[in-house]
Amino acid sequence: MKNNMKNIDLESYKENQHMVIGEFLHELKTPLSIIRTHLETEISNENIPLNVRKKMVMDVEEVARLTQLIAKMKTLLSCEFEDEKVYFKKDSFLALLVDVIDFLEPLAEEKGQKLSFIAAQNIEYFMHIDKCKQLFYNLIHNAIKYTPAGGTIEVTLIQNETSIRVDIKDSGYGILDEDKENIFKQFYRVKDTNNEEGTGLGLALCRAIAQMHSAEIELYSEIDNGSTFSVVFPKKGLE
Repeated sequence: MKNNMKNIDLESYKENQHMVIGEFLHELKTPLSIIRTHLETEISNENIPLNVRKKMVMDVEEVARLTQLIAKMKTLLSCEFEDEKVYFKKDSFLALLVDVIDFLEPLAEEKGQKLSFIAAQNIEYFMHIDKCKQLFYNLIHNAIKYTPAGGTIEVTLIQNETSIRVDIKDSGYGILDEDKENIFKQFYRVKDTNNEEGTGLGLALCRAIAQMHSAEIELYSEIDNGSTFSVVFPKKGLE
């Protein structure tokens, strides 16, 4: 009985802690929004020295990064500690992936990359549509980011006897073995050849969303030979 009470108390404590963190993150959004608005207003003020306005631009970028970090943290918390399955509904994998690819295609075109999509058939699946869009947005966006100009990104939707798999294959730089072991951990950052700052939460969020759907993310990568991230969904989500 005592052990059961301890377990109940521990679960209650965890739930309470995450509610507090969620509220804290929510409260941070408003002041950050106000700071960004003030900075963006002053950037165009010609009475302020140019070197100061340049620093303000950097400050706006940092505020935007923090705002993005807060949004990802809130989504991560909702994946782990809220009953998101009440929002699941049957939807089209094909339509979802087309939407995400259409949104990201201009980014690939800016780098002269070829972004292609292959699907043998449409597949209806029970899913949280918004979170699945975020999952594939993160994976495809990363593929574009870490693939050199002129490279290729190929997205494939496949169904077999036991699962549904979405592959995101790129011709990028590849991932080091030591990074493969840690890449899905929160706040872990791969050394970026483009020197771009990330939040370190994108792939952790991808894994959390996959786990919500009883799915797994597999990674295959070789240095200078690109990477393939595969999201494997069980077929039970078809029912």
